[in-house]
Amino acid sequence: MSESGHVMVPPPSIGHEIGVLFGFVGLNLVGVACFWAWWVWKNKIEDRHETARKEELSSRGFTPNMSTSRGAAGDTTNGESWGKEKVTEIS
Repeated sequence: MSESGHVMVPPPSIGHEIGVLFGFVGLNLVGVACFWAWWVWKNKIEDRHETARKEELSSRGFTPNMSTSRGAAGDTTNGESWGKEKVTEIS
């Protein structure tokens, strides 16, 4: 007996401990596989909704390639001048 009055109880067997270990790892792998399947399924649904949304917007006259847009980069035409802004040197 130890000073605290508790007796160390050995595990039932090493085989049992290894079984618990592999059971835990196996359960985690099953959980990961289920999450992956759910993720792929939800992404496919989201892709169908996104495609339908884009087709609906396109039928209403909104297109992804607007002729001219003005954004943070200045006046751009279909993104051709992105990253080609004029830099003026201040002396």
